[in-house]
Amino acid sequence: MNIQTTQMKMQKKQIKEHSDWSIYCRIILKLIMFLLAVFAVANSYIYLNQQIQNIERDNTKITRKIENIDREIKSLQNSYENASSRSMIDRQIARFNLKLREADHSQIKKISLNDGNLSGSSLADVGETLQNPEHSNYRRDVADAEPHVTRH
Repeated sequence: MNIQTTQMKMQKKQIKEHSDWSIYCRIILKLIMFLLAVFAVANSYIYLNQQIQNIERDNTKITRKIENIDREIKSLQNSYENASSRSMIDRQIARFNLKLREADHSQIKKISLNDGNLSGSSLADVGETLQNPEHSNYRRDVADAEPHVTRH
């Protein structure tokens, strides 16, 4: 015998309606979560593509600058070679009427190495031998001459 009160029937009906509603809510919630994930992925894709394009643009600018600098360097090297050539120097000497002469003998110091071996010698030893030539393997071509320093 199935005896149920109307109150019990109403409760079962409410539970059934409530469970249908909760199922719909869960489905809608899962759908919203999926759409949010798709939106986040699409948004990230667009953002990263913009970043890639910006980097490519910057890379192109930097590459152009490097090429320009390389061209300038080659141009400067050519200018330096032209300016330091003997013919150019001679033309500049003639242009500015410079009266250049050979160095005076008192301006020249020559040091020659008789031994050919400096093993164990320090800079102080070399300086001492220059001051006392009779105790060394070194000789001076011009005695007591001071070097002439030119400044450019």
